This record gives sequence, C-alpha cells and structure tokens, in this order.
Amino acid sequence: MVNDTFTLSKDRLIYKPVTLLPLPGQQETGVGAAIKGFLRGSWSLLKVLPLWIFAGIWNALAGFVSRLLFGLRGRQVVKGSIDFPRTDLDRGAEIQIEVISKRREKILAILAAWPHNVLRKSEPILWGDIRKLVLGRLDGSTLPNGYTKTTGTKGVQVFGDLNDVIPEMSEKWSLPAHFERTLPSQSRSANWRETEVIEDLAEYLGAEMARVNARIEELRLTVTASDIQKSEKELELIALIQQLEALGSAKIGADHE
Repeated sequence: MVNDTFTLSKDRLIYKPVTLLPLPGQQETGVGAAIKGFLRGSWSLLKVLPLWIFAGIWNALAGFVSRLLFGLRGRQVVKGSIDFPRTDLDRGAEIQIEVISKRREKILAILAAWPHNVLRKSEPILWGDIRKLVLGRLDGSTLPNGYTKTTGTKGVQVFGDLNDVIPEMSEKWSLPAHFERTLPSQSRSANWRETEVIEDLAEYLGAEMARVNARIEELRLTVTASDIQKSEKELELIALIQQLEALGSAKIGADHE
C-alpha cells in the first residue's frame, strides 16, 4: 500500500533524482592562439613580477635594518615603503569576492524570512486519493482511479487490523520483564502520545545496548587472553615433554654404557 501511495496524483510523492548537466567539452585551438591567449591573460602578472621581487627584497632589508637598529621590541620599526603592485588578476578576484558577498547576503535574507516566504499549496486531490486508498484497503470501499481491489476465495481482501495501517494511539508498549530500571518510579511503558516517556525509554535502551556491547567486548578480550595463555601453556607442556624425552634417552644411553 505504501508503494501505491507514492504513485498517487501522477507520482507526486515519488522522488526523482536531479539530472546533472554534462561538463562542457574542450575547445580546440592552435599553437599561436594558445600562446597569445596565455600571454594576454598572464601579461599583467609578468610585467609586475620584477617589481614584486624587488619589493620582497626591499621589505626584507627593511625588516633586517629594523631588527638590527631597534631590536624586536623597539619603540620604532622600519617598514618598507614599496608595496606589491596590483594586477588584473587581483581586480578579477575582488569582483568575484563582491559577487559572493552579495549572494551570501541574499541567501541570509531568504533564510531569515524562512518559512514565511514559502508558498504553501494544498493538494486536495492527493489527500483525497490517500484517504480513499487507506479506507478502501480497510473496509473494501471504492479505491482511487487506476487501483483494483485484491480478491481471494472469500471475497475482497482487506486489512484485518487497523494497527497494520495506522498505529493505535492509546496502545502501550512496555519494556520486557527482564529489563530492570534504576528506580521503581521510572517509566516502563508508553503510548504513541507520550513523547517524553518514549525519549526516556529510548535513552535507557541505548544505554543498555552500550553496556551490553561493552560487556561483550570485555568477554571477547578475556576469551582472547585465555586463548593466548592456553597456547603458551601448551607450548610449555610440549617443551617439558621434549625435555623428559631427552632425559630418558640420555639415561638409556648411560645404562647401556
């Protein structure tokens, strides 16, 4: 019935994976055009590269003079007056950073208004079909269009128990008898409405599972250690048997002499 529900209202509830667009193909170009394109894009960097090298050397020299004359904690510090010149690549990066900043501000504004800006659209046809499907499977009444009733030897087959479709809200679930809570006043059962009690029981069962798993791991380590000790004792026993056999052979040889 779950699969039937997903196909209602023209498969409205079925998840459809997003189809990704293929990567753009490589563009063919000639040797000369490739070199021209590289120089055109890198010229702004190449023309300032000597200035960058000189600025780095000059600033390093200024730092050396500052440490030599004033030390690391002097009242004055020598700074190089030459700054690294900007390139077209820097300007392009600044434009991209500004675009990203505006996009982030727009996203934050959308999230701040969420979910008030979400257009909620009711689906009366979908909910009507779900209702017909659930009730039809329960009492054999009319099903949505495109769905047929399952018939057997004794008539239309329906769900005999409502809990197979919708859980009984007043039905209680209880801990098995062998589980012992720390205090007698702690809950041992809950229905579907008692969410806090269900969370408490879930936390208790999680702690019990962790404790049991830890005990199992402890027993596994104990068995492993016992197996290792057993193997060591067996090796010692084999060594003692070999020593006894060697002593017996030596004694027999001495008697013959």
